Amino acid sequence: YLQKLKRRGGDITTICASTVSTTKFKPAKDVCQVTCGTCSSHCVELGSNKAYWITYGKKNHKTTKCEKLANKSAEAQRKACDFDESPIKKGVAKVVCPVTCNEC
Repeated sequence: YLQKLKRRGGDITTICASTVSTTKFKPAKDVCQVTCGTCSSHCVELGSNKAYWITYGKKNHKTTKCEKLANKSAEAQRKACDFDESPIKKGVAKVVCPVTCNEC
């Protein structure tokens, strides 16, 4: 996708520097880490693993996959990414989904 933008006259440096995110699209620096040179060996989403997301009531714990978390509202992402501990045997979002949580 980033190469398609470049062919249309987009400047990759400018596109990669953007931090703008929408409900449908994450910033290029997060999605196109190789092209933008923003990837590191430890900063990858952990595939199909689920992260602790939220608790309703006292024991109704919910989990989410990184791709689903990436499509949630910015507020929902912020809340999920703010957890430092999980009450269940699932990692917290900032560890399981570091790209989505801007931990890289």
